[in-house]
Amino acid sequence: MRYTLFLILFFSTTAFSQSSKIDSVIKRIPLKRDTIQSIFEWVAHNIDYDVEKSQSMSIRSVPFFLHQSNEEKINATLLTKKGVCEDYALIFNSICQKLGYQSYVVEGYTKDITKIETDAGHAWNVVKIKEKWYCFDPTWAAGGVLQNIFHKNYNDIWFKVPPNEFIFTHVPYDPIWQLTEHPVIAKTNNINLPISGYFNFEDSISTYKDTKSIEFFQKLINRIVKYSDSNDNVTQYIKFLTNNLNVEKYNFGIEKLNHAVTVYNSYLFAKNNKFQNPKLSDSEIQDLLGTIKKDIDESQIIFGSVDYRNFKKEKKAVQEINEMNENLEKEGLFFQKYKKKKSLFRKFLYGN
Repeated sequence: MRYTLFLILFFSTTAFSQSSKIDSVIKRIPLKRDTIQSIFEWVAHNIDYDVEKSQSMSIRSVPFFLHQSNEEKINATLLTKKGVCEDYALIFNSICQKLGYQSYVVEGYTKDITKIETDAGHAWNVVKIKEKWYCFDPTWAAGGVLQNIFHKNYNDIWFKVPPNEFIFTHVPYDPIWQLTEHPVIAKTNNINLPISGYFNFEDSISTYKDTKSIEFFQKLINRIVKYSDSNDNVTQYIKFLTNNLNVEKYNFGIEKLNHAVTVYNSYLFAKNNKFQNPKLSDSEIQDLLGTIKKDIDESQIIFGSVDYRNFKKEKKAVQEINEMNENLEKEGLFFQKYKKKKSLFRKFLYGN
């Protein structure tokens, strides 16, 4: 009797990216004595604010699992010469990093003397220069949306701003990017509530990862909940992050399930050859079955923690886990009989 391979394979939602055109941009930038200023001015002067794109975007409506990669966003912006705050920040950040600077894109919201902007989020940059952190907003320097309405000119007030001044207008979601050992809960421009306790932001930055993971999103959500005001903008951003956390859990669950399927197919291939080609000892067969069981159990736990409302395919994945468990139970019973038989009589377990 031949045993059919278990062919159901799942694939994660991780997006593939293309290489950006930043290298060609760097060659076109007239670098002056202050390299960072040269980069900042080039971005502000060469990218127009995309009002139409801005109006169509909302943190409440962007499909979190269909977003473009950063490279795709950068390439599209460089091609059209138009972008929103995220695009300005991504290009400035990418050039800085290419030239060896420690630079990051920061997400947050803005405020003035009397109110907090809750209609949309914002993005800007932080760069470490000679062991000191500074904040940069190339979008506002270019004039932002006012650039198109009033033909507003370049304004260098948003270049190289000390963090303790920047917090009066720009509030990062993640307290790491307040760049201070004593973060505040930012209310309005003249009300910033200090939080008691020491916050080692440098240590947090040193372990900050560009590659997102389950642990990354969970820690980020926890920091924001602890150090942020509970305004509508923050609430919506936490929902956005929670969706991303679900994506990472889903992807990791799929990864475990895929591995279980691969090992199970290897087991069936060996079983079809009566464990002679490749030749497997009883302990090696048991290890294969144990590995499959471990992966299935882990994927089942992970899927149990994911919000089903966001994944139409997840229920199918759970169904396949159940099917794998049933198959694994049958193979476990087969193996118990197999190892009790003398080698000479094991061939009779396979039928015709």
